Amino acid sequence: MKDHLISIAQLIILTAVLSGCSNLLFFPLKTHLHTPDELNLAFEDVIIDTADNEQLHAWWFPSSTPTKPLGTILFLHGNAENISTHFASIAWLPKEGYNVLALDYRGYGRSTGEPDLKGALTDIDAAFNWLMTNKSELAPFIILGQSIGGALTLSFVGNSEIAQSNTKALIIDSGFESFQGIAREKLATFWLTWPLQYPLSWLITSAYDPIWVIQNIKPIPILYIHSINDQVIPYEHGKKLHELSMPTATLLTTNAPHISSFMLQSARQSTLEYLHKMIEADGYQTTLSP
Repeated sequence: MKDHLISIAQLIILTAVLSGCSNLLFFPLKTHLHTPDELNLAFEDVIIDTADNEQLHAWWFPSSTPTKPLGTILFLHGNAENISTHFASIAWLPKEGYNVLALDYRGYGRSTGEPDLKGALTDIDAAFNWLMTNKSELAPFIILGQSIGGALTLSFVGNSEIAQSNTKALIIDSGFESFQGIAREKLATFWLTWPLQYPLSWLITSAYDPIWVIQNIKPIPILYIHSINDQVIPYEHGKKLHELSMPTATLLTTNAPHISSFMLQSARQSTLEYLHKMIEADGYQTTLSP
């Protein structure tokens, strides 16, 4: 039994090394499990070319209101499965007057390639440029990232002057400040990988951690949404991000499971109120309670 456990540990280390440890952060699924038709949502398939010759698949959800759209949201989902299991998080926004572009990172769904941190950031850059090129008349642009998508959002915007100049607001749902740190934290929760938490997490570069660039994002307003009951990314991560982003940050505290706050009508309403104020004027700052 002891030798068997040692072999498992060695396999984990070998797999992590060979994959650049991306398997600790990304869990893609190629098959689509659901479609927007199931929710009677109008949508279009979009193919986006990246700078390194990958092709990304996305769904475009146009605003369903008769008036001019209020804005356009780039939606960046969490680290598991693909947009077919995440679009419910934003399915309510088109009827509220917002267009949404829901992106699958490389390796997810119908997108080509294999996922890693650098590639995912390249993908977000391609999607943002696609919006600016093809949907410029539908600004203002907002980025909504959930879980790892939230951390990627902060890293992308913090490193992109174009995004900083053309983004009206950010919404970070269940985000965290360090890719390396969250990997170490997750490894520490399982007895078999607890002894490996440091050597394995060190295989993940800290170069893209949001904590290094979060100061660059100011004065873009940021709405942080985090649940006190989040069992995947503890609430303390949301509080820390909020503190780092002051004074242009807002914290919305909920009590839903991980990345499920938008299932609460109160959280949706608070988010809409926040977005409307952002669109009307810059510099809005508060702490919200649903």
